[in-house]
Parts: sequence; structure tokens; C-alpha cells
Amino acid sequence: MMETKLKAGTTLIVDRYSYFGVSFSSATGLDFEWCKAPENGLIAPNLVVYLDIPPEKAAEKRRLWSVMTCQKGKPLSSLSSC
Repeated sequence: MMETKLKAGTTLIVDRYSYFGVSFSSATGLDFEWCKAPENGLIAPNLVVYLDIPPEKAAEKRRLWSVMTCQKGKPLSSLSSC
């Protein structure tokens, strides 16, 4: 579906395209080349942006994301239960 849209001239902004999976998997100790293999044949992105933030800030963003995910459909009063 992405390829069809790209060929039609649509601009796509995609969070965590192929490089995310490769970097995440290889960081766990898996062979880098093995991690890249499933990416063969995918359309290469025109631009890749890496965000460089302090680890503490990243941890805070992750904590907030977890709370927001936990809270879907729940009243704010139940925040402490997450």
C-alpha cells in the first residue's frame, strides 16, 4: 500500500520505518547483517531523522507514553493504578 501511494506522488511521513527494527534487533545482540535481511527490497526512505535526546528525557517520554496507553478509556483518577 505504501509503494502504491508513493508512486502516486503521495508524501508519507512514517515513524520507525525499517531502520528502527534493524537497530533495535541488532542492539539485542543479533547479527547486524541478519537483522538487515528482511529490509532487502523495501523502498529506501528519502530522509531519515534521528532524535538525539538525553537518556533521562527519553525515559520520561517512555513513562508518559506508558501511562497514556494504560489510561485509554479510564478516568484520570485511576492514574496511580498504572
